[in-house]
Amino acid sequence: MPLIVKRLSTMLWHLLRQAFSATFRGLVVVSVILSVAWAAGGDAEKTGDNLQIALPLLAWGCAAANGDGAEYLGRYLVMFGAAHGMKQAFGDAAFNQRPGGGSQGMPSAHTSTAVLGASRLISDCVGNNLIVQAVVTLAAGFVGASRIDAGAHTIWQVLYGAILGLVCDRAFGKNSVARRWLVRWVRQMLKGRVAPTAYPDVSAERPAVVAADPGAGSGKGGSV
Repeated sequence: MPLIVKRLSTMLWHLLRQAFSATFRGLVVVSVILSVAWAAGGDAEKTGDNLQIALPLLAWGCAAANGDGAEYLGRYLVMFGAAHGMKQAFGDAAFNQRPGGGSQGMPSAHTSTAVLGASRLISDCVGNNLIVQAVVTLAAGFVGASRIDAGAHTIWQVLYGAILGLVCDRAFGKNSVARRWLVRWVRQMLKGRVAPTAYPDVSAERPAVVAADPGAGSGKGGSV
C-alpha cells in the first residue's frame, strides 16, 4: 500500500510540475506579446515589426529551455536563407514586385519569421492552452496583415511567406526526410563534394585507350 501511495504521489507531482510549467510559459508568452504590441503605440506597421522579432525569440527561448536551442536555430537559418534566396532569384519578375514600389517582395520574410516562431511555440511550448495558442496565432496573422497594410507586400507574398515559415518548422523536424537530406547535402558541400542531385563523374570509369601498334597483325613489318 505505501508503495502505491508513493507512486501516485510521484505521478501527481510530475503532472502538477508540467501543468505549472506550461501555465508559466503561457503567461510569459502572452505578456511579451501584449507588451511589444503596446510599445508600438498603436502603429500597425511597428507592431508587426515588433511581433516578428518577439515570436521567434520566444520560440528560441522555449526551445533552449527544452534543450533544442541549436536545433531551432538551424530551422530558422534554413527559413532565412530560403526566403532571401528566393527574393534574389526571382529578380524583376512581376510577382516579386512590392505594391509600394521596389522588388524582392516574394515571399514576405517578416511573415515567414513570425509563422516559424508561432508554429514552434504552439507545438512545443504552450501545451494545450487554447487561449495562448489563439493569441500566438493572432500575433503571427497580424504580422502578415501589417505588411499588406503598409504596402510592403501583396497578399500572395504574405501567404507564401506564411507557408515557407510553416514548412520550415514542420517539415524539418527531428528525423524528417527533408531534414536528413538537407544535413547530408550541407555536409557534402562543406567537404567540397558534389551535390546529391549532380551527375556523377564517370571519367575515372572509362577504359584507357591503347594506341594500336602499326605493325600488329603483320609478319612483314606491318606493310599491307
